[in-house]
Amino acid sequence: MKGAFLLFAFSVSDGLHLSEDGNRFVFGKLQNVLDDQGLSSEAMEWDFPQHSEINADDPSKTFTNIIL
Repeated sequence: MKGAFLLFAFSVSDGLHLSEDGNRFVFGKLQNVLDDQGLSSEAMEWDFPQHSEINADDPSKTFTNIIL
């Protein structure tokens, strides 16, 4: 636990906010937890289509299969 505290202490930029390294560390740990639970961004489905897939002439055709 002492090592984790030292890592955290060096990852704080002003005593309260994380430094760039601290943010990178927390993001990596959070990403690992989400990946382990099957919640990675690659594994999750989109609720809505990408903007490039929307029919500009008739947008309602793009959203016919979406259930709200």
